[in-house]
Amino acid sequence: MGFFVGFAVKLPLFGLHLWLPRAHVEANLAGSIVLAGVLLKLGSFGLFRYSLFLMPASTYYNKPLIYTLCILGIIYCSFTTIRQFDLKRIIAYSSVSHMGAATLGLVGSNSIGLHGSVFLMLAHGLTAPGLFIAVSFLYFKLSTKNLKYYSGLTSLLPLLMTNFLILNLANLGLPLTANFIVGFGPIPLTYNLSTISNNLAVRSTTNLIDCTRLEFFGLTPIVILVLALGLIPQSIILILTNVIDLTSARMI
Repeated sequence: MGFFVGFAVKLPLFGLHLWLPRAHVEANLAGSIVLAGVLLKLGSFGLFRYSLFLMPASTYYNKPLIYTLCILGIIYCSFTTIRQFDLKRIIAYSSVSHMGAATLGLVGSNSIGLHGSVFLMLAHGLTAPGLFIAVSFLYFKLSTKNLKYYSGLTSLLPLLMTNFLILNLANLGLPLTANFIVGFGPIPLTYNLSTISNNLAVRSTTNLIDCTRLEFFGLTPIVILVLALGLIPQSIILILTNVIDLTSARMI
């Protein structure tokens, strides 16, 4: 139980998640990328590597509690997400919802759930940092992260907003993106409401420059990877199969 609580804070699960939105809002771009792309996955990796490998009986015993926290996190954080106006908070709360779905798959005691959960962690490790990069670029150009002051950027920043739209649709789980594949794993019947609207606006639209070379090469490779994983997920699934099947066999 002690291991689980530590990993639940790191994931984070419902009730232990309040630190994450504030951390993302206060962090700079590098901090948000590392937090969303790497550090959150350490909690799920710890749950996967230690709780499932070393303590399968304890994991089985605590399944009702874990399921309850995951489902509450998915529902509560999805509705909380659509109430936010700060773009970083939107991504942060959606991350809590996604990690709840990943945890739900981890403790599902079947190979399909484990495959979907690990793939979701990989997909989220690409889409969330990509969204934070896009938001940072927008903040640099517009000096605000508040949705209330955004409007009609597609005609002014077509390349940047196209990449931003693809990442948002991937966060939704659109077909042909990496996040769509996981819909058949952890929670096939759950519709994740956590997303960001692409219908944005700004207070001032003068002197805006579309993607610079730095912005293009910082964001476009992530978009390409998200689409590539959605089109050819077998390349990753085959690599993960041996470890996942071993874990599934050791669970009760």
